[in-house]
Amino acid sequence: MPDWMTARIVYYNIILVCLNASLVWFLSRRPSLKRLIIATLALGIGGSIAAALFTTGGFCTLTYLSFAIFIYLPILLVAASVALRGRLPKTALAIFCSALLVVATGIDAFFIEPHWLEVSHVTFSSPKIERPLRIVFIADFQTDNISAYEEEFLRLALAEKPDIILFGGDYLQVRRERWAALSKETNRLLQDVELQAPAGVFAVQGNIDRITPWPLIFAGLPVTIVSATESFDVAGIRLTCLSLSDSRNQNLTLPKPVDNRTDTDSEKSSPFHVVLGHLPDYAMSQIPADLLLAGHTHGGQVQLPALGPIMTMSKVPRSWASGITDLPHGGRLLVSRGVGMERHGSPRLRFLCRPELVVIDLLPEKSTE
Repeated sequence: MPDWMTARIVYYNIILVCLNASLVWFLSRRPSLKRLIIATLALGIGGSIAAALFTTGGFCTLTYLSFAIFIYLPILLVAASVALRGRLPKTALAIFCSALLVVATGIDAFFIEPHWLEVSHVTFSSPKIERPLRIVFIADFQTDNISAYEEEFLRLALAEKPDIILFGGDYLQVRRERWAALSKETNRLLQDVELQAPAGVFAVQGNIDRITPWPLIFAGLPVTIVSATESFDVAGIRLTCLSLSDSRNQNLTLPKPVDNRTDTDSEKSSPFHVVLGHLPDYAMSQIPADLLLAGHTHGGQVQLPALGPIMTMSKVPRSWASGITDLPHGGRLLVSRGVGMERHGSPRLRFLCRPELVVIDLLPEKSTE
């Protein structure tokens, strides 16, 4: 975290401590539910105004507000429960339980879920597939520090014995002056885990990679770097890797892949077509593909029951922002929640949205004709 941001967070918290102390005093004088509501609103408004003074908006504001929500709000609720325990014991207990719930949510969101990796296995069958093929999809590496967690998900990916490894962009999220050192450290890690796959490793560009020479991360490794949209015939399937701009394109057009094999028993058919892009926006297009892969959304990072992701930073419907979607024009979209999370000035949390490593098994299916 930049030094200037650390200093601003300290000043912000000094203001919040003073505000919270005043509100606790306000509650203790004449404890009531009405005063608790007023104090809670005052904390929210005061915290928002203070955040506006120290930030320029965006995700950084959410980082500041997370202090108000997960630290100062529980203190206020506990103070209210203590003040009300004599007059309204049941209400006081409910308020105390609410404080515990907020604290538990914060512990889960900041300390548990961000590193609680889920390995998702999905299977697709098609008569276009000649033999079983395993793909490991690693979306949104997105780190600012190489730790045991990064090594863990890479070793887990290789332990799945994939035929193909696909990287979906967004690799390092640090300031420019730190990028070169971190890219070398990342490259050493990739060398140490012996990153490779029998049918190839492919990497596309993410939106945070625009201002960096991101291919250097994979220097000296058997990785195919794809910056401009390009198609490959790999292990019996067609793989199309999209440029960053094409993955944003909601009106993208791609030529239909044609199998050049000679088959005397049937008409020439298209191979199974996999498209990899960083953003899922291209899935709004009517492109001829069987499986579309994307990352970028992080599944929203925060999901709410019955509501799903709060924000996705994508043009696709929120219901498409993670998991598998049957597309209205044919084909299927798979959006990974990603192995990393938003960094820099953003709150480093996940809630009901664990990081995800996706293992895809493509299996032959006999034609019904």
